[in-house]
Amino acid sequence: MTFNDFVEVADYAVIEDAYKRAGRIISPDLATTYSEHLAAKDEDAEDEEDALINAHTDVAAWGLTPEIKDVLEAAAEALSNHWLNEYRVAIAALTDERQEAYRQIRELSANPLDVFLARPKAWLQPTMARKANGTEAPLARYGKHMLCDADGLFPDELNIWERVVLEAEAAKDGRVAWYRNPARASQDSSGIVYDDVDDKRIVRPHFVFFSQQADGSIVADIVDPHGHHLADSLPKLHGLACYAEANGHLYGRVRRFQRLKADAGCLTFKSRM
Repeated sequence: MTFNDFVEVADYAVIEDAYKRAGRIISPDLATTYSEHLAAKDEDAEDEEDALINAHTDVAAWGLTPEIKDVLEAAAEALSNHWLNEYRVAIAALTDERQEAYRQIRELSANPLDVFLARPKAWLQPTMARKANGTEAPLARYGKHMLCDADGLFPDELNIWERVVLEAEAAKDGRVAWYRNPARASQDSSGIVYDDVDDKRIVRPHFVFFSQQADGSIVADIVDPHGHHLADSLPKLHGLACYAEANGHLYGRVRRFQRLKADAGCLTFKSRM
């Protein structure tokens, strides 16, 4: 082995080691695909192998710059958010399977993003409630829910103040339907981000009511009854207020009811927002 041959092998080993370390920083897939992209554009290389070595050298150099990961992630998120917002209407027209792929991309974002709710088509909803003595009783059923049984009714277990708010809101003029927003994380559940100390959390409003306007259009109202005695009440209220400020033009109302007192079975509420 000549001296030049020895130097070439040693350099290649160092390059490949640094290249692998760079791959752990920017991800192996990105390192591989971008190296192939650079090699394909290298017109000065003697052959494909030489072009790939030159490309690996460039990627290896990036790995020696600690800030490169933050810069790439910020640029990638900005670009993906731009595309997702630009093509949101076209994405909404895709099949459920294809929409799920874009939904997963949104969930990779470091910051919360607006997403379209998936239209609920069928739920498994309990119809019986088990009492403390072991017996079962049918759940109350309510009319005008977006999903219903063969009788046009929706079974659900609501507490007393949820029932009071539901009865009052459903009786208003122009009401055509309502929606019991699922408390679980799902594609058909509306969630609103709020700040809890140094963390991001999600509040899921209880109800969405739909009303028909004089011109025949349908407008949605978010209504969320909630007790003020809970520790997260104020952060949730602040999150809803921020959401209403940014998206109020999409709704008729965004309201949060705070339960103030309950005397002799009579509830008193205060409307916020």
